[in-house]
Amino acid sequence: MNDRLIFVNQIGYDSDGKKFAYAVNAADLEFSVKTYPDRRTVFTGKFGGALKDRLACEDVSCADFSGLRTAGRFVIECGEIESVPFEIGKKIYRNIYHSLLNYFYLSRCGTEIHDRDFGRYIVAGAKTVMDLLLACGNSDSGFLCQDILAEVRFELEWMLRMQRGDGAVYHKISCFRFCGFIEPQDEHDPLVIAPVSTAATADFAAV
Repeated sequence: MNDRLIFVNQIGYDSDGKKFAYAVNAADLEFSVKTYPDRRTVFTGKFGGALKDRLACEDVSCADFSGLRTAGRFVIECGEIESVPFEIGKKIYRNIYHSLLNYFYLSRCGTEIHDRDFGRYIVAGAKTVMDLLLACGNSDSGFLCQDILAEVRFELEWMLRMQRGDGAVYHKISCFRFCGFIEPQDEHDPLVIAPVSTAATADFAAV
């Protein structure tokens, strides 16, 4: 029993949306959804058949509890194993949007903010820009896109400053050795610009 794990969406589930949990070594076993922390059963069902997860090299089974629409905090139990607590509710993802944008703001470099991460990497920055642009392209909210595009522009303006005259792009700016977890104003080592790289130039061109 100890080799069975139950995976849930720890962000939560929308009351009217689909709700799935996954477990290893749980094919056709019964599960129950219980309120947390009092553990009153509100939904029961069975895990589906095992499907091989090629990346994890494990047999994974799905528990569908989409029929549960009650708002609250719950856990899923299967025998002696239970999931971490999770929430079901309306507009469950609203705070995630603001938290994510706040993360990108705190990751800015070259402007005065508090608690920021001050790494400067073209490849990682390009990946982030791509993800943000995909999110904007898949959204029908002009308000959301306005916020996203502001972050995209901030990063792109820095990326343009990393382009050499012949079009090649420098890979990153950092200290020669990585510093510990310190505030930006406490970092006094000289900054080093890494040479241009194919990865940085290609990612730059792509975004």
